[in-house]
Amino acid sequence: MLFENMNEGRYTIVLSDLTGRTILTKTVNMLKGTRTEKINLNGHMSKGVYFVKVMDASKVAVINEKVVIQ
Repeated sequence: MLFENMNEGRYTIVLSDLTGRTILTKTVNMLKGTRTEKINLNGHMSKGVYFVKVMDASKVAVINEKVVIQ
């Protein structure tokens, strides 16, 4: 996942399925600027649509993306 023009701080990445069930939660510390964060899914993901939400320290969503696994 590529983060561009993010403010410094602690962010939480949440991956969920269509039902809203959380598949993965990861906390990262961001420095100002651009960063790439790898998320290892270990091949356990079924085909389908998932959502990635990135929240700042105040739990405000700063990124909401849809991911399709084929």
